[in-house]
Amino acid sequence: MERTRQAGLLCPDGKHSVRTTHTASEGLRALRPEMLVHISRMLCEIAELAAISPFSGWDDSSLLRLHAGPVLILYSLDPDANLIVHHVIDSGARSMQGTG
Repeated sequence: MERTRQAGLLCPDGKHSVRTTHTASEGLRALRPEMLVHISRMLCEIAELAAISPFSGWDDSSLLRLHAGPVLILYSLDPDANLIVHHVIDSGARSMQGTG
């Protein structure tokens, strides 16, 4: 698995942990600014719900999916309710980002 970036990267309040792999962060940077804001908000809301829910972690052999228009985000939740973005796939772009 790729190394992840610092916690709170996407959540402006810094209360929730949303981390990204290097590949996924490249895919996020390639998105339109308004799409990035929308996706960041959605990921932070998921992280907030994970933090308050009884949870023991997700088997990251099958990633969770978040669809936002033409963008597909593949992510997992670890036992500490940290959300980790693994891949960003933008089907509206000429090439797919973060699929490597």
